[in-house]
Amino acid sequence: MLAGGDRLWQDYKRAILFTTVEPCPLCLGAVVMADIPHVIFGLHDNVVHSSRTIEANPYIRRHLKSYHGGILAEASAAIFARYDPKSLKYIQTGGS
Repeated sequence: MLAGGDRLWQDYKRAILFTTVEPCPLCLGAVVMADIPHVIFGLHDNVVHSSRTIEANPYIRRHLKSYHGGILAEASAAIFARYDPKSLKYIQTGGS
């Protein structure tokens, strides 16, 4: 029987990161370093704009096969609204 880490190592090219909000630049760097090729997130972060970082950086683009946002955005916003409404407003308004 394979442990979870062993399975991921053998099949990492199919790994997908699912998250409620767009990864910040630090997290995006961790995604690239871990060779996670697919990122799917709910809310676009209007503060960090990681999608702009991807567009501007060929190294990051080479590592990511897909990067999709807005998936289940309403459900993600509901989670933030319940637990951290100030952060939700910050993410949605770009810092205001």
